[in-house]
Amino acid sequence: MLSKGGWTFTPRPASTPDANAFLCYRGNHIELLHSSTVFEGFLAEMSEIQDEFERLWSESVVARTGGWMGQSRRV
Repeated sequence: MLSKGGWTFTPRPASTPDANAFLCYRGNHIELLHSSTVFEGFLAEMSEIQDEFERLWSESVVARTGGWMGQSRRV
């Protein structure tokens, strides 16, 4: 299950390949009849993009601070 901004995505169970995934928002359940596998792929791609962005961001911060992030420095 994945939750983001009030939305919850529940993928189809691996043990039941004919079942569908669901999106839930404020108690409303939206069954993804034809797009569950497409949506699962989209979420996986977005997760990879977010991981890469966070990796690049942390490298950028370290480069800008000269590796001193979170440490005291005398000027």
